[in-house]
Amino acid sequence: MTSHLRRTSAVWAGLLTTSLVIAGCSREDPATTVTDSGTTDESTDSDSSTSNDTTAGPTSSSTDTTMDPTTTTTDPTTTTTDGGSFLTTSDSDSDSSGGPQPNGSACSSDAECESGICYMIPMIPQGFCSECQDGDDCPDDKPSCSIDILQMSAVCTAATLGAQCDNDAVCQSGGEDYYCKSLIPGVEFILPQLKTCGECGDDGDCDAQICNPFLDINSFGGYYECVDPGSVANNELCSSDEACSSGHCDALDTSALGLPIPVNACGECSDDSDCMGNQTCQQGALSMMGFSGSICVA
Repeated sequence: MTSHLRRTSAVWAGLLTTSLVIAGCSREDPATTVTDSGTTDESTDSDSSTSNDTTAGPTSSSTDTTMDPTTTTTDPTTTTTDGGSFLTTSDSDSDSSGGPQPNGSACSSDAECESGICYMIPMIPQGFCSECQDGDDCPDDKPSCSIDILQMSAVCTAATLGAQCDNDAVCQSGGEDYYCKSLIPGVEFILPQLKTCGECGDDGDCDAQICNPFLDINSFGGYYECVDPGSVANNELCSSDEACSSGHCDALDTSALGLPIPVNACGECSDDSDCMGNQTCQQGALSMMGFSGSICVA
Protein backbone atom coordinates (compact mmCIF):
# COMPACT_ATOMS: atom_id res chain seq x y z
CA MET A 1 0.00 0.00 0.00
CA THR A 2 0.93 3.63 -0.13
CA SER A 3 4.07 4.37 1.88
CA HIS A 4 4.12 6.93 4.66
CA LEU A 5 3.89 10.49 3.37
CA ARG A 6 5.56 12.89 5.75
CA ARG A 7 3.41 15.99 5.40
CA THR A 8 5.14 19.36 5.40
CA SER A 9 3.31 20.74 8.41
CA ALA A 10 4.40 22.35 11.61
CA VAL A 11 5.78 20.37 14.48
CA TRP A 12 3.82 21.13 17.62
CA ALA A 13 6.76 22.49 19.53
CA GLY A 14 8.24 24.07 16.38
CA LEU A 15 5.01 25.78 15.45
CA LEU A 16 4.69 27.25 18.92
CA THR A 17 8.28 28.49 18.75
CA THR A 18 7.72 29.98 15.30
CA SER A 19 4.56 31.74 16.45
CA LEU A 20 6.56 33.32 19.26
CA VAL A 21 9.23 34.50 16.84
CA ILE A 22 6.69 35.97 14.42
CA ALA A 23 4.95 37.78 17.26
CA GLY A 24 8.32 39.01 18.46
CA CYS A 25 9.32 40.36 15.06
CA SER A 26 6.45 42.85 14.77
CA ARG A 27 7.19 46.33 13.44
CA GLU A 28 8.50 48.89 15.93
CA ASP A 29 6.49 51.97 16.78
CA PRO A 30 8.28 54.84 14.94
CA ALA A 31 7.50 57.18 17.84
CA THR A 32 9.65 55.17 20.24
CA THR A 33 12.72 54.50 18.12
CA VAL A 34 15.91 56.33 19.01
CA THR A 35 17.91 57.71 16.13
CA ASP A 36 21.67 58.11 15.93
CA SER A 37 21.37 61.80 16.85
CA GLY A 38 20.55 61.20 20.48
CA THR A 39 18.63 59.31 23.11
CA THR A 40 15.26 59.99 24.68
CA ASP A 41 15.31 61.71 28.05
CA GLU A 42 12.00 60.40 29.37
CA SER A 43 10.51 56.92 29.23
CA THR A 44 7.39 56.19 27.19
CA ASP A 45 4.30 55.23 29.15
CA SER A 46 1.84 52.43 28.38
CA ASP A 47 -0.45 54.57 26.21
CA SER A 48 2.33 54.81 23.61
CA SER A 49 2.75 58.60 24.08
CA THR A 50 6.33 59.82 23.63
CA SER A 51 8.03 62.74 25.39
CA ASN A 52 9.30 65.51 23.12
CA ASP A 53 12.17 66.29 25.53
CA THR A 54 15.48 64.96 24.26
CA THR A 55 18.99 65.41 25.51
CA ALA A 56 21.72 65.59 22.94
CA GLY A 57 24.43 63.06 23.56
CA PRO A 58 27.23 61.18 21.88
CA THR A 59 26.36 59.51 18.63
CA SER A 60 25.29 55.93 19.33
CA SER A 61 25.12 52.93 17.03
CA SER A 62 22.41 51.37 19.19
CA THR A 63 18.76 51.61 18.18
CA ASP A 64 17.47 50.03 21.38
CA THR A 65 14.69 51.83 23.24
CA THR A 66 14.02 50.90 26.87
CA MET A 67 10.67 51.82 28.38
CA ASP A 68 9.44 51.58 31.96
CA PRO A 69 8.72 48.14 33.51
CA THR A 70 5.02 48.30 32.69
CA THR A 71 5.49 48.79 28.98
CA THR A 72 7.35 47.21 26.12
CA THR A 73 11.08 46.79 25.61
CA THR A 74 11.96 46.83 21.94
CA ASP A 75 15.16 46.00 20.09
CA PRO A 76 15.66 45.62 16.32
CA THR A 77 14.67 41.95 16.41
CA THR A 78 12.28 41.23 19.27
CA THR A 79 9.35 42.63 21.20
CA THR A 80 8.65 41.54 24.75
CA THR A 81 6.07 42.40 27.36
CA ASP A 82 6.75 43.00 31.02
CA GLY A 83 5.80 39.37 31.67
CA GLY A 84 8.58 38.13 29.41
CA SER A 85 6.22 36.62 26.82
CA PHE A 86 6.60 37.14 23.09
CA LEU A 87 2.92 36.36 22.51
CA THR A 88 1.73 39.94 22.84
CA THR A 89 3.06 42.71 20.62
CA SER A 90 3.63 46.29 21.76
CA ASP A 91 0.79 48.55 22.84
CA SER A 92 0.57 50.18 19.41
CA ASP A 93 -2.41 48.85 17.48
CA SER A 94 -2.60 47.56 13.91
CA ASP A 95 -2.93 51.12 12.55
CA SER A 96 0.72 51.83 13.39
CA SER A 97 1.84 48.89 11.28
CA GLY A 98 -0.31 49.68 8.28
CA GLY A 99 -3.61 48.08 9.23
CA PRO A 100 -4.71 44.48 8.53
CA GLN A 101 -1.84 42.10 7.84
CA PRO A 102 -1.21 39.63 4.97
CA ASN A 103 -1.48 35.86 5.24
CA GLY A 104 1.22 34.33 7.39
CA SER A 105 1.22 37.17 9.91
CA ALA A 106 0.53 36.50 13.57
CA CYS A 107 -2.95 37.47 14.74
CA SER A 108 -5.47 37.13 17.52
CA SER A 109 -8.65 38.16 15.69
CA ASP A 110 -10.08 38.15 12.15
CA ALA A 111 -10.03 41.95 12.04
CA GLU A 112 -6.22 41.92 12.09
CA CYS A 113 -6.00 40.08 8.75
CA GLU A 114 -6.40 41.27 5.15
CA SER A 115 -8.20 38.01 4.41
CA GLY A 116 -10.55 38.51 7.34
CA ILE A 117 -9.54 35.09 8.70
CA CYS A 118 -7.28 34.47 11.68
CA TYR A 119 -6.65 30.72 11.72
CA MET A 120 -6.51 29.51 15.30
CA ILE A 121 -4.96 26.27 16.53
CA PRO A 122 -6.10 24.92 19.90
CA MET A 123 -3.35 24.81 22.56
CA ILE A 124 -1.50 27.68 20.83
CA PRO A 125 -2.54 31.16 22.03
CA GLN A 126 -1.88 33.00 18.77
CA GLY A 127 -3.18 32.38 15.26
CA PHE A 128 -2.02 33.16 11.72
CA CYS A 129 -3.71 35.19 9.01
CA SER A 130 -4.90 32.65 6.44
CA GLU A 131 -7.13 32.18 3.43
CA CYS A 132 -9.39 29.72 5.25
CA GLN A 133 -10.53 28.56 8.68
CA ASP A 134 -12.20 25.38 7.42
CA GLY A 135 -13.36 23.74 4.20
CA ASP A 136 -16.39 26.03 3.92
CA ASP A 137 -14.02 28.86 2.98
CA CYS A 138 -12.51 26.91 0.06
CA PRO A 139 -13.52 26.40 -3.61
CA ASP A 140 -14.76 23.05 -4.92
CA ASP A 141 -11.46 22.18 -6.62
CA LYS A 142 -9.49 22.81 -3.41
CA PRO A 143 -11.90 21.78 -0.66
CA SER A 144 -9.34 21.07 2.07
CA CYS A 145 -8.23 23.80 4.47
CA SER A 146 -4.78 22.59 5.56
CA ILE A 147 -1.80 24.09 7.36
CA ASP A 148 1.09 25.11 5.09
CA ILE A 149 4.29 25.44 7.11
CA LEU A 150 6.12 27.25 4.29
CA GLN A 151 3.53 30.03 4.25
CA MET A 152 2.82 29.78 8.00
CA SER A 153 -0.90 29.88 7.31
CA ALA A 154 -3.86 27.69 6.39
CA VAL A 155 -4.48 27.36 2.66
CA CYS A 156 -7.05 25.70 0.44
CA THR A 157 -5.65 22.53 -1.15
CA ALA A 158 -6.77 19.51 -3.14
CA ALA A 159 -8.03 16.62 -1.01
CA THR A 160 -4.94 14.43 -1.26
CA LEU A 161 -3.89 11.67 1.14
CA GLY A 162 -3.31 13.26 4.54
CA ALA A 163 -5.12 16.51 3.73
CA GLN A 164 -7.27 17.95 6.48
CA CYS A 165 -10.98 17.35 6.04
CA ASP A 166 -14.45 17.89 7.46
CA ASN A 167 -16.19 14.88 5.87
CA ASP A 168 -15.84 12.04 3.35
CA ALA A 169 -17.18 14.21 0.53
CA VAL A 170 -14.13 16.45 0.82
CA CYS A 171 -11.78 13.48 0.58
CA GLN A 172 -13.57 11.98 -2.41
CA SER A 173 -13.88 15.23 -4.35
CA GLY A 174 -10.83 14.38 -6.45
CA GLY A 175 -12.12 10.98 -7.49
CA GLU A 176 -10.09 9.02 -4.94
CA ASP A 177 -11.80 6.58 -2.59
CA TYR A 178 -10.50 8.28 0.55
CA TYR A 179 -12.16 8.54 3.94
CA CYS A 180 -12.20 11.42 6.42
CA LYS A 181 -11.31 10.15 9.86
CA SER A 182 -9.79 11.44 13.07
CA LEU A 183 -6.34 9.94 13.62
CA ILE A 184 -7.15 9.54 17.30
CA PRO A 185 -10.87 9.11 18.08
CA GLY A 186 -12.06 12.20 19.93
CA VAL A 187 -8.97 14.32 19.27
CA GLU A 188 -10.79 16.33 16.60
CA PHE A 189 -12.53 18.22 19.41
CA ILE A 190 -9.12 19.34 20.68
CA LEU A 191 -7.03 19.38 17.49
CA PRO A 192 -9.30 19.42 14.41
CA GLN A 193 -6.13 19.48 12.30
CA LEU A 194 -5.75 15.75 13.03
CA LYS A 195 -8.85 14.78 11.07
CA THR A 196 -7.51 13.83 7.65
CA CYS A 197 -8.17 11.99 4.39
CA GLY A 198 -6.98 8.38 4.54
CA GLU A 199 -7.04 5.10 2.64
CA CYS A 200 -9.63 3.48 4.87
CA GLY A 201 -12.35 4.05 7.40
CA ASP A 202 -12.20 0.56 8.92
CA ASP A 203 -10.79 -2.92 8.23
CA GLY A 204 -13.60 -3.57 5.75
CA ASP A 205 -12.01 -1.07 3.38
CA CYS A 206 -8.75 -3.06 3.31
CA ASP A 207 -8.09 -6.31 1.43
CA ALA A 208 -7.01 -8.79 4.14
CA GLN A 209 -5.21 -5.94 5.86
CA ILE A 210 -5.81 -3.76 8.90
CA CYS A 211 -6.90 -0.11 8.86
CA ASN A 212 -4.33 1.55 11.10
CA PRO A 213 -3.50 5.19 11.91
CA PHE A 214 -0.13 6.68 11.03
CA LEU A 215 0.83 9.79 12.97
CA ASP A 216 4.09 11.41 13.94
CA ILE A 217 3.39 13.22 17.22
CA ASN A 218 5.70 16.01 16.05
CA SER A 219 3.52 16.87 13.06
CA PHE A 220 0.01 17.79 12.11
CA GLY A 221 0.15 15.20 9.33
CA GLY A 222 -0.90 11.59 9.11
CA TYR A 223 -3.76 9.42 7.91
CA TYR A 224 -5.29 5.97 8.14
CA GLU A 225 -3.69 3.36 5.92
CA CYS A 226 -4.08 -0.35 5.19
CA VAL A 227 -1.22 -2.34 6.74
CA ASP A 228 -0.29 -6.01 6.93
CA PRO A 229 -1.04 -7.79 10.21
CA GLY A 230 1.93 -7.70 12.57
CA SER A 231 3.71 -4.94 10.63
CA VAL A 232 3.43 -2.00 13.03
CA ALA A 233 6.53 -1.50 15.18
CA ASN A 234 6.58 -0.68 18.86
CA ASN A 235 6.06 2.99 19.75
CA GLU A 236 3.69 3.50 16.82
CA LEU A 237 -0.07 4.11 16.94
CA CYS A 238 -2.23 1.04 16.56
CA SER A 239 -5.87 0.09 16.14
CA SER A 240 -5.61 -3.52 17.37
CA ASP A 241 -3.25 -6.16 18.78
CA GLU A 242 -3.20 -7.79 15.34
CA ALA A 243 -1.57 -4.72 13.79
CA CYS A 244 1.44 -4.79 16.13
CA SER A 245 4.55 -6.88 15.52
CA SER A 246 4.61 -7.51 19.28
CA GLY A 247 0.94 -8.43 19.44
CA HIS A 248 0.36 -5.77 22.11
CA CYS A 249 -1.68 -2.64 21.39
CA ASP A 250 -2.41 -0.79 24.62
CA ALA A 251 -3.47 2.60 25.96
CA LEU A 252 -0.80 5.20 26.68
CA ASP A 253 -0.52 7.53 29.63
CA THR A 254 -1.51 10.90 28.12
CA SER A 255 -1.40 12.97 31.30
CA ALA A 256 1.74 14.84 30.18
CA LEU A 257 -0.26 16.51 27.41
CA GLY A 258 -3.51 16.63 29.33
CA LEU A 259 -5.43 14.72 26.65
CA PRO A 260 -8.67 13.29 28.09
CA ILE A 261 -8.90 10.70 25.31
CA PRO A 262 -7.49 7.17 24.81
CA VAL A 263 -4.41 6.82 22.62
CA ASN A 264 -3.11 3.33 21.80
CA ALA A 265 0.38 2.31 20.68
CA CYS A 266 2.28 -0.92 20.13
CA GLY A 267 4.50 -2.00 23.02
CA GLU A 268 6.33 -4.92 24.59
CA CYS A 269 3.60 -5.98 26.98
CA SER A 270 0.01 -5.65 28.12
CA ASP A 271 0.56 -6.81 31.70
CA ASP A 272 3.24 -8.34 33.93
CA SER A 273 2.60 -11.85 32.61
CA ASP A 274 4.08 -10.78 29.26
CA CYS A 275 7.45 -10.01 30.89
CA MET A 276 10.31 -12.33 31.83
CA GLY A 277 11.22 -13.24 35.41
CA ASN A 278 10.55 -10.54 37.97
CA GLN A 279 10.06 -7.79 35.39
CA THR A 280 6.87 -5.74 35.37
CA CYS A 281 5.01 -4.11 32.52
CA GLN A 282 5.38 -0.31 32.50
CA GLN A 283 2.62 1.57 30.71
CA GLY A 284 3.60 3.50 27.60
CA ALA A 285 3.27 7.27 27.46
CA LEU A 286 2.54 10.14 25.08
CA SER A 287 4.51 13.37 25.40
CA MET A 288 5.89 16.17 23.25
CA MET A 289 8.83 13.87 22.53
CA GLY A 290 6.56 11.32 20.84
CA PHE A 291 5.02 7.93 21.50
CA SER A 292 6.61 5.48 23.89
CA GLY A 293 4.98 2.05 24.03
CA SER A 294 4.87 -0.21 27.05
CA ILE A 295 8.11 -1.88 28.18
CA CYS A 296 9.18 -4.58 30.62
CA VAL A 297 11.28 -3.17 33.45
CA ALA A 298 13.15 -4.79 36.31
